[in-house]
Amino acid sequence: MKIEDVIVVDKDLLDGIPVFKGTRIPVKNLFEYLQAGDSLNDFLIDFEYIPREYCLTILEVAELLFTNKHFEESPTPKVKPSDFKGKLNLTEEQYQDFQRHLKDIRSE
Repeated sequence: MKIEDVIVVDKDLLDGIPVFKGTRIPVKNLFEYLQAGDSLNDFLIDFEYIPREYCLTILEVAELLFTNKHFEESPTPKVKPSDFKGKLNLTEEQYQDFQRHLKDIRSE
């Protein structure tokens, strides 16, 4: 499954925060559940209308981003963010929104 099949980034929908396709549920909610020690099944019980495959696709993309030796000794990527654009199959507008959200997250 491609990332664009599971995530929508639309400036008219929650100000462009990435959400699960067909919902208004931010993708970050999945990671917040996991960070809190909840399981994927806990998340899926609370958001039963989000398909398990969507969550697995998002987790697989996250794994690819952080386990393919894009990081060396420091947490600073050794690749340009634009290198991921093609791998994520995002439109230019979706990619720019994604970049803005990454900057926001890093500044928090």
